[in-house]
Amino acid sequence: MSRLAILKQIKNSLSLMCLVSTFPFATAYADNGLSREDILRQHQQLERQKAGYSSDSQDALAPPVASDSAINALSHSSHNGAVNYGANNDATSDNLVAQLLERVNSLENQVRGMRGELDQLNNQVQQNQADMKKQIGDMQFAQQNGSSSHSNSVPVAKPAAKGNANINNGTPKPSLTPIKSGQDALAAQRFSDAEFYAREALKSAKTATLKAEADYLLARALAGQKNYRQSAVSYFDAYNKAPKSGRAPEALLGVAASMISLKNNAAACEALDKLSREFPNANARVKSSQKVFRARAACH
Repeated sequence: MSRLAILKQIKNSLSLMCLVSTFPFATAYADNGLSREDILRQHQQLERQKAGYSSDSQDALAPPVASDSAINALSHSSHNGAVNYGANNDATSDNLVAQLLERVNSLENQVRGMRGELDQLNNQVQQNQADMKKQIGDMQFAQQNGSSSHSNSVPVAKPAAKGNANINNGTPKPSLTPIKSGQDALAAQRFSDAEFYAREALKSAKTATLKAEADYLLARALAGQKNYRQSAVSYFDAYNKAPKSGRAPEALLGVAASMISLKNNAAACEALDKLSREFPNANARVKSSQKVFRARAACH
């Protein structure tokens, strides 16, 4: 059934009930001696009461109207939705910022690590330079002290020459035997044996010239074993012990050659300059080697 049919049925039922209920009142009014006008007035009041009841029923069945509280709730819900949407956007932005910060921190850590490695390399280079300067200073100091301590070494060489003359006339001196053995080992490229004989010769040598010869042999043996650092020291010792001997120019050439092998061209050029100053009349072989070494060390 439709809503109108239901309303009509309810209205008819109410009218019937009102009519039935008026009979006792009408009887009462008749018993009380009411006039016709009074009865009509009472009937009109009942009709107005029925009309008011009908309007109340229609109001009750009227379409629902949203209340203020419902509107406020809806508005509040919409506002919350907007707030939640904005909160989601803020959360997304925070995540992006956090990721960017993490990436920046990672890059900064990498840069710090690279700087640390660079500092270590710089420290190593500086240490190597300091070691090389110290070695050059030690060599220069040894050269200066050697020049003063061996200023009388030239007269000592004359008796050694006489001793060499005696070698052809008799048994060789025991002090020269290790040197000869070392020279033979050096010619056969038995550098370890040559080093052994050179050290034995140093122990038994009595004169500066023989010590210089033993140092020169030791330097060549060490160079053959690619021990250029110790070889340079032994070459310089050979020069210091007999700075005016025939081995002195060759010893300075050996110092230059060892320094070139160590890639210390500055020290090599110093040794070659010293050779030019102290031995301007060196033999052709020494001069030729000196020219080659100057070119290799890029000396000015």
